[in-house]
Amino acid sequence: MRYAREHIRRYWAFSYRRALGISMLTFAIALAIGMTFTAVLSSFLYVNIAAEFAFWLLLIVITTIVLVSSLISAHISTVRYMDEYEHKIHSKYTGAWIVVLAIGAIAFFLPVLFFNNYIEPLVFLFSFGGVLWVFYLSVLLIFRHTYHEIAFSALALWVIFAVGMFALYSSNNLYAVGIQQSANIARFSLFLSMISLITIFGVTGMALVFNSSNAFVSEIKYLMNAMESETKPRTTTHRRARAKRH
Repeated sequence: MRYAREHIRRYWAFSYRRALGISMLTFAIALAIGMTFTAVLSSFLYVNIAAEFAFWLLLIVITTIVLVSSLISAHISTVRYMDEYEHKIHSKYTGAWIVVLAIGAIAFFLPVLFFNNYIEPLVFLFSFGGVLWVFYLSVLLIFRHTYHEIAFSALALWVIFAVGMFALYSSNNLYAVGIQQSANIARFSLFLSMISLITIFGVTGMALVFNSSNAFVSEIKYLMNAMESETKPRTTTHRRARAKRH
């Protein structure tokens, strides 16, 4: 964001941090609701696959709408204060950033297709962590800004993925397991993956929202101090002028 003025850079960082925090919190809440619904539904003798699919589809749609609307709102609220030169360059950089994110998401979710069913949930941790790394590095390289909360969450997902894979490979021969063992591994992988995603995305989302609120408060304090520093000399000069007249 070197092409933009200082106050626009600061506002851009604030607005996108808030949008990311809201999106990650929404994802964590939606995933928790979906897992709870699936657990409750699976306790019945008759499982309605259509109802479960429709419920998950609704959660995905809601999460996608929140993510897209939050990022679009952050973009629009930022470019509103840009001049023509800043707007032109920022639009070009934003387009390149979206392309990088799309390519990164496709690249990191492709490995899911090459693993068996009981390891697949753990691979999702690797995929989500990879997408977060792409997001962090792309913002750093394109916009010269860092969201350290994203880096910590990506690292945490990859650490949990590595630990989970090590635990599975060290305790079982994954290529020679029985049906019952395969079911137990699948349940362990799914439980570890869902709990990790809900916890890490929820904590990261709250951290982003909290830090964006702190940044907003800091900006207000900065403006108030600047206004007070401008007012004090005027007040002192006015008092001296009154004293001379009297």
